[in-house]
Amino acid sequence: MRALLAVLLLASTVGDAFAGSAAIERAADGHWRAEARINGRKLDVLVDTGATLVALTQDDARAIGIDVRHLRYDARVRTASGTARAATITLERIQIGNVRVRDVEAMVIERGLDVSLLGMSFLSRLEEFSVRGQTLRLSD
Repeated sequence: MRALLAVLLLASTVGDAFAGSAAIERAADGHWRAEARINGRKLDVLVDTGATLVALTQDDARAIGIDVRHLRYDARVRTASGTARAATITLERIQIGNVRVRDVEAMVIERGLDVSLLGMSFLSRLEEFSVRGQTLRLSD
């Protein structure tokens, strides 16, 4: 009986140890900025719950291996700088800390986006995201 209890206890501990989680501290400007790994490459993003999709600048899309010259910029989106053209893509994977999400819908914004945004197409796929004090917590 003790051996079974020990195995069950170990199994629950191991499961918790591998659960994906991340904590992001609020920056001095009030925003949450994170270092993401998108398709295996590091990229700084701004967490934006007001963005429907993950939105990449052309420079950031290029940096993670997307050929922006061959995208179809056939969608219209509103950015802080006004209306812009965008191309819809699917990102193979996004990772923040130990949180991983695969096949994330995203857009590459042709012009007018200063920083890439980690939007709801990523956040809504998480088990939970919450704010406690100055910390944004993510878990999958």
